[in-house]
Amino acid sequence: VSQCYIGCSTTCDQKALTPKGEAMAKSVYVGVNANCDELGNLIPTKIMWEDGREFVIERVIHSCPVDESNGCVVKYTVLIAGKQKHLYHDHSRWYVVT
Repeated sequence: VSQCYIGCSTTCDQKALTPKGEAMAKSVYVGVNANCDELGNLIPTKIMWEDGREFVIERVIHSCPVDESNGCVVKYTVLIAGKQKHLYHDHSRWYVVT
């Protein structure tokens, strides 16, 4: 897992954007199974949608804090079914942006 922190040389997007650079508006809260490593880092392993769909996270590629208006949010870039997706954790709930 590659991690960066605010102030380091690696930067992350500040907001979730569409490919055309438009802000994405809808956050959908999801259930997540996650492991905690010896340093206290959360490592998500599965996403569970309210309708019963489940998606195994093959790998966490990167995680990075992003500045959101409601406080610090961690953005995870994950690999699901061979495709990069983003998952967010706001220290109390997990969500995706649709």
